Amino acid sequence: MGSIKSLSSRSHSRPKRFLICILLVSLPFSVFIVSEKHKRMMNKTTEVDPKPRPTTWFDVIAKGLNKKKKVKVGVVNIDAREELLSSHEAEMESVVVDFDHVDGSLKWEEIFPAWIDEDGKWSEAKCPNIPMPKFENFEDLNVVVAKVPCGVRDVFRLQVNLVVANLAVRSGWLNKMEKHHRNVYVVFVGSCGPMEEIFSCDNLLTHEPEFRVYKPDLWSLKQKTLMPVGSCQIASGYAKTGTP
Repeated sequence: MGSIKSLSSRSHSRPKRFLICILLVSLPFSVFIVSEKHKRMMNKTTEVDPKPRPTTWFDVIAKGLNKKKKVKVGVVNIDAREELLSSHEAEMESVVVDFDHVDGSLKWEEIFPAWIDEDGKWSEAKCPNIPMPKFENFEDLNVVVAKVPCGVRDVFRLQVNLVVANLAVRSGWLNKMEKHHRNVYVVFVGSCGPMEEIFSCDNLLTHEPEFRVYKPDLWSLKQKTLMPVGSCQIASGYAKTGTP
């Protein structure tokens, strides 16, 4: 009887051992399969939904420029080493436009006086000086990038706008005797935009939190650069009847 019981217990224990062996062998394999599936799912997620690269001002204007050569960028009132320029350093050539800043003591009212002695009865009209760069050194720009200060009736803000407008006109005009011109873009970086009296909203291509891109109508912009800077220039020396 004892031998029969021992044989019976052995016969019952063999299947259990076999199942335990199968489980031990298959467990690492199962873990491997699960980990591989997880890797594949992660790769698919990365491929399908990559993190988009932020749009830059250069992306906006790239289609309208000749990509066979470097884009020449005039930099006004901004550090050329800033990230917004260095991100496309291989595709552009930046030139810093130097000019003397307008006198800090100059008031807006001196450029746009409330009352003008047109006949010069009391004194000869004198318009304040607003320094400009040597424009002949910057007549082949494709883009003008500038930063303007915030505020209303800010003389330095006016100066920067005038510098940018003249640079765009001089770089865009291929023949000064005709109306033909090439594309020149203007970019204002930072939170503050340009003076709408000079750069119209009709010429605004893109407005992002960090920049505004304009493709100005150079014919219209040229007329603005030829106009007197302020109302002080309407005085007798400029407005006599018959004066060309």
